[in-house]
Amino acid sequence: SEMAYAGPIVDTHHHLWDLEQHGAHYDWINAIAPDHKLASLKHSYLYDNLLQDFEGCNIVKSVHVQVSNLSIQLTILV
Repeated sequence: SEMAYAGPIVDTHHHLWDLEQHGAHYDWINAIAPDHKLASLKHSYLYDNLLQDFEGCNIVKSVHVQVSNLSIQLTILV
């Protein structure tokens, strides 16, 4: 029988977005129709949300990727 991997995990790519403060920068999210399958993205997703989603998953590091027309930012969260 196969054993599931139980060691530490590095999430190599995640995004955060703040629609309340920077909603104008997220045209693609704002353009999602309310009945579209991606409509659940139409709210801010911040660090606390990420940590909640990581709970119980043994994720020890994650790379934050943020891309806009003006800049590219990479942040490693430990």
